[in-house]
Amino acid sequence: MENKTEISLINWRGGQTKAERLCASLLSIEGYKSIDPQCPLGGPDGLKDIVCIKDNWKYIGASYFPPTNQLFKDIKEKFIHDLEGVTTNNANGICFFTNQRITPAERKELEDLADEKEQVSIIYHIERIRAILDAPQGYGLRLEYLGIAMEMEEQLDFWSSWKKDFLDILQNHEQKFDVIIHQLSNFARTQSAILGEITRGKTLNLEVSKIDSEIFEQLPLNPQVSKSLTPNLLMFIHKLIIRNDLPENFCGHYRTTMVWIGGQNSSIEDALYVPIDPQEIPTQLSKLLNDWNENYSKIKSSDRQTKVKEIAKFHTQFILIHPFLDGNGRLSRILLTQQVMDLFDGQVSVHYQEGEEFYNALRSANEGDNSKLEEYFEKLMRDKY
Repeated sequence: MENKTEISLINWRGGQTKAERLCASLLSIEGYKSIDPQCPLGGPDGLKDIVCIKDNWKYIGASYFPPTNQLFKDIKEKFIHDLEGVTTNNANGICFFTNQRITPAERKELEDLADEKEQVSIIYHIERIRAILDAPQGYGLRLEYLGIAMEMEEQLDFWSSWKKDFLDILQNHEQKFDVIIHQLSNFARTQSAILGEITRGKTLNLEVSKIDSEIFEQLPLNPQVSKSLTPNLLMFIHKLIIRNDLPENFCGHYRTTMVWIGGQNSSIEDALYVPIDPQEIPTQLSKLLNDWNENYSKIKSSDRQTKVKEIAKFHTQFILIHPFLDGNGRLSRILLTQQVMDLFDGQVSVHYQEGEEFYNALRSANEGDNSKLEEYFEKLMRDKY
């Protein structure tokens, strides 16, 4: 006996737009991710109504919801047409939705057509769609797209199912929260070099709302932060250390103008050195950090001389990039302190002094000779024990 859901699907009056949106929602219930409806309001869709991912496989979604019963040859013709979209869009398979009745033998015939092309086909025929919509997780879609309200028994099923899902979600979030608390505890304990430099001589009073959430979320919560340096981390630290010295739009943002380093009233012609063009900063800084991160384990296991050499090389390149309008020296000092702390397991401290010796060594490094800068950094590092 036909039920309300089946009758409404057979006599579909929602049009193509509503059909595609229903199918996208059904894919969500079925566990597909990154669901991307293409052009439900009309327009070229590149032989795909929907693109989605499941188990690392890419699928295209295709809907066929005619308002009347169709012969199998018409369903087959539409399936063959939509199947071409799998190859066209470099996908692994197709999810084919239709409000038509298809027998098991006919489904097998469609699946064989896909198999011949070494493609996966998942057929959502009317009975399969009805089963999803008549289950508790589908009641909301059924009401939205078919206008069928829940019966008393279905309401009880729905709330019972929702309660279980809610408790599962709550428990999952509680577990994630415990992990975050543990990570933050490690972060606070192990990043004393960074936090110490930021708060030295003053009370840290962060207005978290003024710190970009996107930057904050991408901070590496890592016992050894200097093995996971990222542009976002540097932007975050820069915003903290410079926020009272520069306008807001300069804090945590790359410089957009040329600068040079030299004495008072010096010009670009007689500067000690001239950092790179601002347009090159994102690329050059990302390369510097990626190279450091990739080689970190090797540096960590090397001898003291190699560690000093790699630190000197890193800071030469960082200063020459000079990513921010101001505060690069302070940021460099924070990074240096953290790198030494991590690479030497807290057994070596840094006694930082910036003066004529540093700039002379930096100028030599800019000319290709890193030896003076290595000697300079070696003087800064002292064994604690």
